[in-house]
Amino acid sequence: MSNHVLVRVQPSFQGLENDNGTLSIKRIGDSNRNTIHFCVNGTVGSHEFGDWDNCGVVIIAKPGEIKAPVSGVRLEDTWMHVGKNGLDLGESAIILAPEGLEVPQGLEGKVKFYPVNTKEEIMAARDLAVAKELDDFGVIDKYQIGRNSIHKNDSHVNISEYYEICDEVKTKFKFGGPMTTDQHMNTLDCRLEDLMASMASKVNRLKTFGRVEVVDGISRNMDDMLLQTIDEAQQNIVLANNKLNGYAEHYYQNLTYKLNEAKEEVLTIQKQYGQESDKRFVLVSDTGVSGHKSEGEVIQFIDNLAKKPSLHSEFDKVRVIDRTLQEGIRDRDLGSLSEVFDREVRKAKIANRQVMKSIEEFRANIEQSNLGSIIKPPPLPSN
Repeated sequence: MSNHVLVRVQPSFQGLENDNGTLSIKRIGDSNRNTIHFCVNGTVGSHEFGDWDNCGVVIIAKPGEIKAPVSGVRLEDTWMHVGKNGLDLGESAIILAPEGLEVPQGLEGKVKFYPVNTKEEIMAARDLAVAKELDDFGVIDKYQIGRNSIHKNDSHVNISEYYEICDEVKTKFKFGGPMTTDQHMNTLDCRLEDLMASMASKVNRLKTFGRVEVVDGISRNMDDMLLQTIDEAQQNIVLANNKLNGYAEHYYQNLTYKLNEAKEEVLTIQKQYGQESDKRFVLVSDTGVSGHKSEGEVIQFIDNLAKKPSLHSEFDKVRVIDRTLQEGIRDRDLGSLSEVFDREVRKAKIANRQVMKSIEEFRANIEQSNLGSIIKPPPLPSN
């Protein structure tokens, strides 16, 4: 039976501290994420969600010395929360770093250096140093970890073997925890992180575009929907905190505080809309485009699209406009739509497809109707 260790790569020493001979990781800043992520018996490979090739600092720790409940166990991604005073990695935990990298005060005794001649050699030199340390830790089965595959000592790990190894790794942790083998992106914690990262923009959207949005001809009160989202998130925070027996309570309390602030702001906006009419326009077309823009913004945007040299007859132009406007309305930044538009043109290019409408026809319909049939004022807010 092979030993198992946890391996984490990062670009610097940020967050690392030496607490009387025990290596720990502190939560960095006011990030919406409170989890620290490792691989098992190997370094993570770069993929579409992250580039780790130039991350020269490596942390190696024994699972049995981790003093925290573990939220998830996967070979490519094992994670746990940072406690109020940090995540204790144990006395055996070490740091590997390229020669020449300045070490913060207090970490000197925990760092082992490996030689690197050029910046381009960091990844290869790092992985050689990791392999040597894994040998010193008694690790027999080394994993080569990619985005879509795992290899053990150069042999492919099939799905059955994968979960057998995960179950074995779970037994190494002494503090228990949910220890799901689901991907982090599918967890409650990830959903909360994503919500908190977008909460400010959701509230600003409500301020900027008004409370009523029309999608596929159906009016929706965005303030009510946002309040419902906040209430559901607060219920999920209670569930997540209970799963960890209060270990990350400080983090969840902070999320609750932020959500309460957002809720108060939405309620204030809701009262304001109850007192005055929303003067913005709701854009509705037969292509399903919807959102809140002024007349000038819409005309200017169509003018800009008409000047794009990348548009040709084989493109489904109405679909391109539809998709581009939807993203622009969501992000509220017409200035960034050129890149979005070009991307949608590339996606929409289909050989020999009949064009539904031309840009000129679309623009002409708007101007000739004086916007009456396409841009409509929203219904008055209800008291």
